[in-house]
Amino acid sequence: MKVRYREVDSSVLQRCPAEVDMDTGVISINKDVWDDYDEFEQSFVIAHEVGHYELQTDSEIEADRYALKQVYRTAPKSLKRSIQTLYKVGIIDTRRMMALYTAALQLDAADGNQLAAIELQNIQQPQQIQNTTMKKQGFIKSNTRTRRADGGNTTESREKRGHSINGATVAGMYFSFTNILLIIIAVLLVVLIKKGR
Repeated sequence: MKVRYREVDSSVLQRCPAEVDMDTGVISINKDVWDDYDEFEQSFVIAHEVGHYELQTDSEIEADRYALKQVYRTAPKSLKRSIQTLYKVGIIDTRRMMALYTAALQLDAADGNQLAAIELQNIQQPQQIQNTTMKKQGFIKSNTRTRRADGGNTTESREKRGHSINGATVAGMYFSFTNILLIIIAVLLVVLIKKGR
């Protein structure tokens, strides 16, 4: 597929770097944030959007797997960097991260990495349970024909995608409530230790 692009700004995609029109295959690039991503991250995001279109799927997990296969071995630590790209985009879905991690382990294990094969075997049983749950619950509930890199669509608010329910964005960076709580605890411990001296 020859990838076709159009530029949009953050009024359309907020902080999301890209989305694809599922009917035409045209990928909208958010020019306001695109340069925040390095070449590898941009490749992963584009491959993710192409995956939605090529597979004609709303599944973020399937698009992630498609992208992972496209960028595998294109740069050092490509598997790890693919997972980091999702974090950078602002993905907070543990199931999606785990699915990408599992797919990365599968690729690495198939390439002969014994440690990856052992890790894959250790997580396989819980992953099978997760996949069954995801199928029952439905991973994506959307009627729209565009898919965004952050898992939403242009008609959904950040609240509907679960971002602000599970955390807060400060200075353009997303922090889960768990991370905020851990930071507060760490600061309190430092203060208490310094007062104790």
